[in-house]
Order: sequence, then structure tokens, then C-alpha cells
Amino acid sequence: MKIVSALFNRQFAAWVMPAWCVGEVTDAFPGIDFVRLEGDENLLEEIRDADIFFASRMTPESFAAASKLKWIHTPMAGLDYVLIPPVVESDLLVSNSRGVHAEPMGEHAMAFMLAFSRRLHDCLEAQRASEWRRDEIHAKVPTFEELAGKTVGILGFGAIGSAVARRARAFGMRIVGFRRNPEGSSGLADLVETPDRLDARLPEIDYLVIAVPGMRETAAMIGRKQFDRMKPTAVLINLSRGSIVDQDALVDALNDGRIAGAGLDVFTPEPLPDGHPLFQTKNVILTPHISGTSPMLWRRTIDLFIENVRRFRDGRELLNLVDKRRGY
Repeated sequence: MKIVSALFNRQFAAWVMPAWCVGEVTDAFPGIDFVRLEGDENLLEEIRDADIFFASRMTPESFAAASKLKWIHTPMAGLDYVLIPPVVESDLLVSNSRGVHAEPMGEHAMAFMLAFSRRLHDCLEAQRASEWRRDEIHAKVPTFEELAGKTVGILGFGAIGSAVARRARAFGMRIVGFRRNPEGSSGLADLVETPDRLDARLPEIDYLVIAVPGMRETAAMIGRKQFDRMKPTAVLINLSRGSIVDQDALVDALNDGRIAGAGLDVFTPEPLPDGHPLFQTKNVILTPHISGTSPMLWRRTIDLFIENVRRFRDGRELLNLVDKRRGY
């Protein structure tokens, strides 16, 4: 059996598979051929006789060359760059690493909520200016708040949404989850609705956390109509994909005071170009797509992959198997 890993990234070192992962896999499966690539140079040659492709991207050229390929596994939850039309139409198995990012992303969502409820971004700005500004900060809208008793809406109630809910529950928040199949929820929410009920619930939500996958049906899912229905004290938090939010409408909603703030970890495009309007928008906290990073990220990712290789070898169903036409 041959595995080809193409988990290199020239933009962000944390997304590059560490060398120790190769040892973990080969120790678990003696005699397996595991090729860890560090660039595109030999990809087409190596993938020709690969059985398994461990990668975050599949190109038409790689697909055409991979005559023996049976399974693609990606280290991410999102499948934007893997589910190209030839893959969707093929018999290839595709699995993702849904859940490995849930813990740090759940904490990141709470960090955004705490920052806005306690006005930490305003305090940091005053600190950098070497100024006190207590009255000015207290006069902000919303002013200092408590998370206890507030309602958090979680759009996408899978592994990440559930991780947010567990933490929000500890803060005494009311939790409204949105997912396609409410019956399959984790039991952590006070109420679980289908996504088509989001607009009806928006007027009661204080923090809206986006954790749905980026796909055709979720593109621009949150736009001017939704911002008009939200509380003027509400905060939007997007950890999923920038494409889910109409960014122009968000900039307008923030600058016009129709919502109180936004915590964004994902954008369109990425990276945000210098001078992008979001950098100058009022009441927004931007983090550069790092909500899923953690010292435990590759440990969880490689443990999942090893278990799936074992299942693949034994002819058992893979964990996190993806419905290629649905995109998740």
C-alpha cells in the first residue's frame, strides 16, 4: 500500500505536516510506503501508483495521473479544494478531519464573545495609546455585558458548534443551534432548529456563531437581510468560511451601527489584501485564520488518519466519510 502526503503550505507553517507524522504512520503499518512531499515537483510522478492521497487539494492534473487511487483524506473539515468535479463523479472515497479543530475553535469563539462583552479590544486600544479612556469605553454600545443569560445562535451544530455550545453552557448562556437534522444534535442546545428558521430567530440572538461548511448553498447565507433582522447589540462571529458572509453588507452593517460587532477568522479573499475596508471597519476584531491552530492539531489529525488507514486496510467503513455531492 502506498500513501502520498502533499501537506505542504508556503503561506503558513502550522498547516505543514511535521516529519514525525511519517514515523507514526510507518510504525503503525510496517512495510507501508509513505511518501511525504514538500512541494509540487514530484507530485504527478508519486501519485501515479498511490492508493491513498493525504492532501488538502486535488487538481485535475493530479486526478488524471492517479490511476490506482482509491481514497483521499484531508486534514481539514472544509473540502473546497478537494471536491473538484472529477472527484465528485468518481468512485473515490473521500474523508475529512472533522472534529480535530473543534476544541481550539470552540475556545476561539468564546474569546471573541468575551472580548466584546468586556470591551477588551477597546481597552487594548487605549493601552496602546497610553490613555485611560474609562468613560469613553463605558459609553460604547453595547457597554460592558455579562455572557450569562445571553443567547448564542450557532449556525452549524456539528463538532465545532457543539464545542462552542459546551463552553457557552458553562457561562450560563442560552443556546440555539441550527442544523439540517435537528434530531441528530448533541443535546447541548436549549433549542435546535433547521437553518431555514434562522431569520425568524435572529431578533433574539446576541451572538451568532457561524460554523457551517463553505459550499454553494451556504454562499452569502448571511447578508443585508439578516443584518437588518439582528439586534443592534448583536455580534457576528465567523469561524467557518468567508464566503458564507456578504462582507460588503457586513462592513455597512458595522459602520452604520446596525449590529454591534464582528469577530472574524475567515475572509474572502484570503489573505485580506492591504487596505481592505475590513481593516478600518468599526467594532471588528480580525484574526488571520488561526482559530483551529493548536499544539494538539497534528496529534489529533494523525491519530484519526491512522485509525482510518486501519479501517481502509480491513475493509471497514471510514470515519468522517464524506457525501461528495452534498459536500460534507
